[in-house]
Amino acid sequence: MTDPQHTIWLERIARYIEGTLPAEELKPLEEALRTDSALRRVYLEYINLDSALDAGAALSEHEFAGLLDKPVERPATGNRPTSRRRWASFAVGGMAVAAAVLLAVLLAPSPEVRANQTLREAEQALLLPVERGYAVEVRRATDDPDDTLSKRRMRVWTHGDRFRVEVDQDNERWSWGRDHDGSVWVVAAPQRGLKINPDEIGPALQRLCDRYGLQPKTLLNDLLTGADLNQRPGDPIRKTVIVRGQFRTGFHRQWLESTELELDAATKVIQKFTVNQMGPGREQEMLTFTLTDTRPLDESLYRLEGNLTPPFEVLDRDSRQGRRRAILGTRLGGGNHRWLIAGKK
Repeated sequence: MTDPQHTIWLERIARYIEGTLPAEELKPLEEALRTDSALRRVYLEYINLDSALDAGAALSEHEFAGLLDKPVERPATGNRPTSRRRWASFAVGGMAVAAAVLLAVLLAPSPEVRANQTLREAEQALLLPVERGYAVEVRRATDDPDDTLSKRRMRVWTHGDRFRVEVDQDNERWSWGRDHDGSVWVVAAPQRGLKINPDEIGPALQRLCDRYGLQPKTLLNDLLTGADLNQRPGDPIRKTVIVRGQFRTGFHRQWLESTELELDAATKVIQKFTVNQMGPGREQEMLTFTLTDTRPLDESLYRLEGNLTPPFEVLDRDSRQGRRRAILGTRLGGGNHRWLIAGKK
């Protein structure tokens, strides 16, 4: 540590200990301590920390931070220290505590870095061969005439980026979902269902898919690529962490404003998440999805045929359009003229 730059750092360390380091010089010092192991060693020596910490600068960040948690050992002596020595002992001890706190803060990942890592681990949790069910709650300033589902009890089941929605309606449970190829399917009766190709999906039906079609893999990717992230502790009893993402201006899903995820701190499974977005009339709406159940994956339930009882009938684009529109009106309500558009034959 004989080069001029290290001399400058040493002077800044001294001024930090004295409490006279200007704020504009603190950030460069913090960055230098993060990246320069030699400077960290000098910093520890300067404030007379325990000699066992001398090796701390050569350790990894996590090992170094953990080492700081160890108490400072002091040699035993039979002589009662003078007041000057007692003062010096208190001063060194105080500086040691301050140094430990500073270095623990410096070496800890930022909230944004922690959030990014948490979401990366959450992506891995999606690979497990299970499906998860989330109860849905919708709050909006004004009613959407094309969405009567929000007034019914719903649960969204999801695996990876596949989803299906179970709806309780008039003492009957039915489901709808979206297939791998982007087509939407709706169960009309135990032995009848309809399928809508991607080029037939009208604006009202597309909005329902965007609103309730929970796709965790896409959601996590959107947060990682298009949002400013932050992480904070969650419920200490349930042992969760909370990641909030504020979507940046110009993000391609322009109706999304922010998302808040509550995840299990150990497994990184999404326990609950809240989506704040704009409705079709630019009104504010908030959707909350809360985990209620986890069970082994049954791939067949993510296809129309897996939700029908044989022998069954599937109404597709070759069926009379009136039949499909009538079923959509019964199941989804609202302006059924907006569910379908003329697709390519």
